[in-house]
Amino acid sequence: MSSGHLATGSEAWAPLFVESEMYHSSEFDLAHLLQQMQDAPPRGVDLRDRRWFTKTHLNCFRGDEMTSWLLSAFKDVQTRGEAVAVGNEIMECGAFNHVRGQHRFRDGNYFYQIASPYRTTQYPDTATIFTKSAGRSVPPTPIMEARFSPAMKSAADKSESNGTASPHIHATARKQVLLSQMLQYDVDPSRSSDQQGVVELHYDRIHNPENCYHIRLSWLTTTHKLVRDAISRWSTLANSHGLTLVQVPIKEASEQHQSHPFDRPHRVRLAYQPPHQLPTTPTISQRHSSALSNDNGHFLKAVMRKLDFVLDFESAHSFSTKLNVTYSWGPLDYTRTQFVHRSGLVLGQICTDEDEVDIMLLQNRLASAKLALASSSRNVKDIMQSVDDFCSDEGKLQKLYNEGDVSKGPAPSPSSEAFINGADIDVPPMHLPPHLLSPNKHSIRHFTSVTAMANAQKDILSWADKSGEFKRQQSSFRDWISSKPDAEFPAEKGRYHLYVSYACPWAHRALIVRKLKGLEDYFPYTSVHWEMLEKGWRFATKSDNEPGEEVTPDPVHEGFTHLRDVYFSVNKDYEGRFTVPTLYDKKQKRIVSNESSEIIRMMYTEFDHLLDDKYKSLDLLPKDLKDKIEETNEWTYNDINNGVYKSGFATSQDAYEKAVTTLFKSLDRAEADLAKSSGPFYFGDRITEQDVRLYTTIIRFDAVYVQHFKTNLRDIRSGYPNLHKWVRNLYWNHPAFGTTTEFTHIKKHYTKSHKQINPHSITPLGPVPDILPVDEEVAAVKASK
Repeated sequence: MSSGHLATGSEAWAPLFVESEMYHSSEFDLAHLLQQMQDAPPRGVDLRDRRWFTKTHLNCFRGDEMTSWLLSAFKDVQTRGEAVAVGNEIMECGAFNHVRGQHRFRDGNYFYQIASPYRTTQYPDTATIFTKSAGRSVPPTPIMEARFSPAMKSAADKSESNGTASPHIHATARKQVLLSQMLQYDVDPSRSSDQQGVVELHYDRIHNPENCYHIRLSWLTTTHKLVRDAISRWSTLANSHGLTLVQVPIKEASEQHQSHPFDRPHRVRLAYQPPHQLPTTPTISQRHSSALSNDNGHFLKAVMRKLDFVLDFESAHSFSTKLNVTYSWGPLDYTRTQFVHRSGLVLGQICTDEDEVDIMLLQNRLASAKLALASSSRNVKDIMQSVDDFCSDEGKLQKLYNEGDVSKGPAPSPSSEAFINGADIDVPPMHLPPHLLSPNKHSIRHFTSVTAMANAQKDILSWADKSGEFKRQQSSFRDWISSKPDAEFPAEKGRYHLYVSYACPWAHRALIVRKLKGLEDYFPYTSVHWEMLEKGWRFATKSDNEPGEEVTPDPVHEGFTHLRDVYFSVNKDYEGRFTVPTLYDKKQKRIVSNESSEIIRMMYTEFDHLLDDKYKSLDLLPKDLKDKIEETNEWTYNDINNGVYKSGFATSQDAYEKAVTTLFKSLDRAEADLAKSSGPFYFGDRITEQDVRLYTTIIRFDAVYVQHFKTNLRDIRSGYPNLHKWVRNLYWNHPAFGTTTEFTHIKKHYTKSHKQINPHSITPLGPVPDILPVDEEVAAVKASK
């Protein structure tokens, strides 16, 4: 039983399958585990061909993805650290190896292959871009990897060749998937009632950010007032994170007239019926294309999204018959796909008949008066009228059906057959369907609408494990610019465009190195606006007047309004993060890299043959200091660069205290290093990579991190005299550092984009000044000398 407010993030790594199928770390069948690892996701690990420079490692998995899978596969593994320990135990048994034999098992972007004796299908370990082998080619893009990796084919191959397969892989029974869980929740922690105030709270185990997130309450003896008070507390908490809690009926909209005869739904006819065939794309495999081809209801989903409706849940028949989808309260029985308007005031359902499809609308009379007042700019009548107007306009409908992105529906759910088989098609989301409970049992269904800020912050909010610790996600594009003339991405003047943000410390690295190495003409750049809302980073408009160079509309792609548009132009099915820096190849129209640590190292040497001696001689990673720089980078990245984020985005007190104490221990260590340095740089009289990587965090520390990320044990200017002297020297005496630092962007981005931390978007005025002059100290430090 729990008390207090509803815990958030505690089920981030909940397993997909029932407990009886899970392992225990003290005793498990290694052969059986490795066989299941090679099953198709989500039951297995994502095995695919992965290229690193010119060599392709076949059928390998990433360390971070394996760590997540182990968390779901072992019932007693609770943290990612424990999962890594289990992974190393498995690795020591000879079950898998690092592709180059250089690392133990780690939670990160490291590649591993299952050892040959345990492979369910045999294949060579590697291939190069020069290798010629029948039926295999080096995957040029991640989407091609997904389509042609032998891991994605293995399940089909095994079904033909192996008649006595493992029951896990070839079970004849339908796979059981549990999509919701129940906990007993105390709605009366203050004991204001003389009877126990406990409710059954059913909640989604997995959340698809494209859809609504659902909770459902059931109770027998608890009073309605206690339940209403609890819901009010949750609603306030949700609002502080940019979310909206809305009560909706348990029955689907089309069935409401059975209990409320005067609530007849309003049926909207389409002036132009959608096509009976979906547009086919190369990413949809042949075995799924027939299932999609006659789904004209798909176009209605596009219409609903256009009209600002959010998918509530799919109809029961939308789920694969190969899965036994179960919920903590019973089976799904909705007959039509249902949507909810973002205001929460109107429900909508898609009605698919044999000859035509249309839309059914119903007022949500359970929406609170407060919610209706907040949405007063668009009342129920206005919303329904806008649907009528759009659906009666034949031209608008025809244009929508013909749009290229109409086939891109909600992100696939791990419960669907499509997800399990690796196809990229519309599938039912995670949701809480209704269940006919005992008439003596009260029940309420709520959903949380994914509003603008929630959508923008969805990846940040999910970067925490069960302990509440922040986990930074991996970059998606990891190609390399090379000075070799036959390189896939050769070093050429003006060929590449750099997208950055003055607010982002990782992008700031690239701007500093670009200027240090004299690469301004080789890497033209655009800085996005500091504002990051529901669609991520946006480009500035002509009317914006923000400080800093190149804060402009996208000069490469006319009409692009957000950085995400660049990513979708490269891959319309891209599902990763839209991050800066992004290095874009204008000639191939491809993203080379969005990993800052690799972008800056490309700049170190790959253009030296084109540069003047003044810039060519600057070596930011000199051989005599390389080992020391690499060793320092490891702890400064984990504990300082990323440590401020671990403190700010922690979702539990223990996780915050652990992160912030580790952060300040590492700041103490950096302070001691600078005290021993002959100066003025970190490693003496030469600027190195360590100065670049550390500067972008330290310059932001007093300006935002102290108050915004709660890293307030000490500030830099009064608590770390050597760090303070070092950062002032870089800012004031070296233009590559000072001219690329824009405090307006830094302060406004953090305080106005992180609604879950600063819901009212108030930007503090201090510190004043943002950085002290190079020869000035705070009074307390002066007095101590």
